[in-house]
Amino acid sequence: MRNLELIWLRIEDRFSNFSAAFRFFDLNFNNRVSFNEFSQGIENLKVKITHKELSDCFRYLDKEGNNYITYDNFCALSVERRSKPDPAS
Repeated sequence: MRNLELIWLRIEDRFSNFSAAFRFFDLNFNNRVSFNEFSQGIENLKVKITHKELSDCFRYLDKEGNNYITYDNFCALSVERRSKPDPAS
């Protein structure tokens, strides 16, 4: 989860909305992000994680197991992250 948090912080810092971020990852504009596109996007964001960590993040986002991430999958993590209660409050 720490790696996903790092990825989303980089995305939020760089893009004004998730649509722009998704387009950044979706290199062939087919409305899906393959593992290779995801890997390249993470590299372009300068997020340093291992191949296994990258694979784990991708599998977590690919909720249906289709070997690609949809826009809804991509945005769901942000919604999930924002709705998590803060344990300190």
